[in-house]
Amino acid sequence: NGEAVANHLKKYSYKTLLNIASRFRSNGMAPDKFYFRRGYPNIFSADTSEIMAETVPTYDGYTTNNYSSSWRGEANNFSILLNKWPEPVPPCGFENEKCPAITPPFTDAEIAVITASAVAAIVLLALILYILRWIRYERRLESDYWTIDRLEITLMDLNKFGSRAGSVMGSMMSTQSMGATDDDGPAKGTIEFYHQNIKKEAKLRKRKLETNNVKKEEEDGHDTLWGSIEDNQLGRFQGHLVLLRRIQKTSLRLTREMKRELDLLMSTKDENINLFLGLVNDMHHIFSVSVFGPRKSLNDLLRNTELTLDRMFKVSFIEDVIKGIRFLHLKSKIGFHGNLKSTNCVVDGYWRVKLSGFGQHRIRDGEPLGKDQDLLWFAPEILRILPTNLANLSKESLQKADIYSVGTIIYEVYGRQGPFGDDLIDANQIINDLKIGSVDGISTRPDLLLIAKAPPPVKEIIPKCWHEDPRKRPSINRVKDRITSINNGLRTNIADNIMQLLDSYKYGLDDAIAARTIELEEEKRRSESLLLQMLPQKVSDNLKKGNEVNAELYESVTIYFSDIVGFTSLSSKSTPLQIVTMLNDLYTRFDAIIDMFDCYKVETIGDAYMYVSGLPDRNGNSHAGEVAGASLELLECITKIVVKHLPEEKMKLRIGIHTGPVVTGVVGRKMPRYCLFGETVITASNMESSGEAMKVQLSVNAFKTLTLCGGFQMELRGDVKLKSNEKMRSYWLLSYNREFRKSRLKSETEKYPHLERLTK
Repeated sequence: NGEAVANHLKKYSYKTLLNIASRFRSNGMAPDKFYFRRGYPNIFSADTSEIMAETVPTYDGYTTNNYSSSWRGEANNFSILLNKWPEPVPPCGFENEKCPAITPPFTDAEIAVITASAVAAIVLLALILYILRWIRYERRLESDYWTIDRLEITLMDLNKFGSRAGSVMGSMMSTQSMGATDDDGPAKGTIEFYHQNIKKEAKLRKRKLETNNVKKEEEDGHDTLWGSIEDNQLGRFQGHLVLLRRIQKTSLRLTREMKRELDLLMSTKDENINLFLGLVNDMHHIFSVSVFGPRKSLNDLLRNTELTLDRMFKVSFIEDVIKGIRFLHLKSKIGFHGNLKSTNCVVDGYWRVKLSGFGQHRIRDGEPLGKDQDLLWFAPEILRILPTNLANLSKESLQKADIYSVGTIIYEVYGRQGPFGDDLIDANQIINDLKIGSVDGISTRPDLLLIAKAPPPVKEIIPKCWHEDPRKRPSINRVKDRITSINNGLRTNIADNIMQLLDSYKYGLDDAIAARTIELEEEKRRSESLLLQMLPQKVSDNLKKGNEVNAELYESVTIYFSDIVGFTSLSSKSTPLQIVTMLNDLYTRFDAIIDMFDCYKVETIGDAYMYVSGLPDRNGNSHAGEVAGASLELLECITKIVVKHLPEEKMKLRIGIHTGPVVTGVVGRKMPRYCLFGETVITASNMESSGEAMKVQLSVNAFKTLTLCGGFQMELRGDVKLKSNEKMRSYWLLSYNREFRKSRLKSETEKYPHLERLTK
């Protein structure tokens, strides 16, 4: 009971924290409230503080009293709570009289003025930029920068290009693509065609692009030539192959709206939009000029019965048309095409379809409608209002009319018999039926049975594009989604598809090429090895480069000659095959031995064996030591050889060595031979022929050079009679020190690095 508690408390007094006696009032309220005046430490007690306070006047006029009390306890120590004792007066005084007034940097009025000025400056700057842009735009319109002087265009013979698209396309595709259907894989026939005919296509392209420019005639003749153009004409302008389309007017005075139309055309650029280059407006010669598609138009390709388009080409063509319309509808200021048909879909050199013939409605306003066949792509609602200028219709209406034309082109791509499925139809009757519209819910449309083999998404989207009510026709994005579903991994244009197929084909070719390359390198290595056995390396290198090998003089070399003693008698006991086998076995071992010395084998003739040292790589005086050492090894080798078919027979060598100068050169081209010329060769041969079996005979020059080399044991034989009846002193070579040879070669390695292999 709160009231009872309050009544009970009224009877008692209490002491406050400042030790002041007080009592509750009759209303139950405590009467005393205090101001804190000041405090200071108690000088008599270190852990207490003195607090000075006074009571607050109350509404009932309670008197003010000053009290002083000690506040004991560390928790209540003001020095701890406040870190320092508060000042009795605030720094700026109780009325802020000690501090200057803080004045804001700007008044409200000044802030308002600054804000208004900034906004005005921004608006003024935007206005200036707009005016400058408008002036530049107006100057651009007045400049007529799209105007082309007809004298800058070189007219060309149109007949030379009349069958270009069909012939080139046929030469490229008909071989392997013929007979393909929509059920075929995307790559069937295509990769084979490119692999086999790409060179042929390139030659055809180069030959057929060589055209005869029509020479400029005199002014009267030039006017006559331009006047003879009926509708279209090929020409060359600033390096471009261009198509001129006559505007059927006797004169054309450009209005501001026409200029704006031309300016939009000049600035409209996309990979699926054909480039508009300008306008020829010269009296009664009025032509639009655009880049010519080297493959002509999509209509020309579809009507070429000599070629069969597989699914890849059909899907790519349709995708390109859709992308072009999508750009005009969603990204271009033009907003619509208004004249879409397969004849206005040009095909460039990369088989990419590009849209043309749009954006000239005001310029061509008032022209005759043309042939009825040219109107079969138009939506019924457009046919009903012709010849009204389409530029006066809403953009949304014209976009829906474009969708109708897109459906017709898709039908044409799969049917390939024109926009209505039959080239023999009465176009005028069809147009009249289209204008009438739906009768009993049935509208005049092409026969869908003609495209019965087309993919389901195609057969589904075409009738929707042809809906009699334009509002119920799908958007271009919806058409794109349905066509994209039949891609099955194909790229969006033919060039990309071909590159994708070639990339996949490339991997197989890479493996085959790698294997063939390894085989070629191995064969090259064997050929070079064989060539090096016939010729020195530097000689063979020059011959491979087609350079001539000049004769070279070597001042000092050592030549070895040997033959088999009694070879004639041995041959009489052997068959030719046995002789060849015997010599092959013998010389194979000899070749292995001299390969351990710095020697070069020159030739073998019958039982004769010849090698030399000191060429083609010079080696100081070591040539005599290398030839002599190898000859002693050959003598030792032949003693261990057993003639297989005559085991009782022993072959014996007769060896002659001579040192002197020689001249080397390559003789012959078809079967070149590295030959040595000079008296030294003859003398070495004489040393062999005048020698004895199983002995090595040295000439005086060879003896002296071996003495310089050191490590050889020799003895004087005496004078011998040569074939020329001259006498010459000779020596016998008895033995050599193998270790001394190695030390000698090591000392020569720094000067002749090629000797290093012999020291290991």
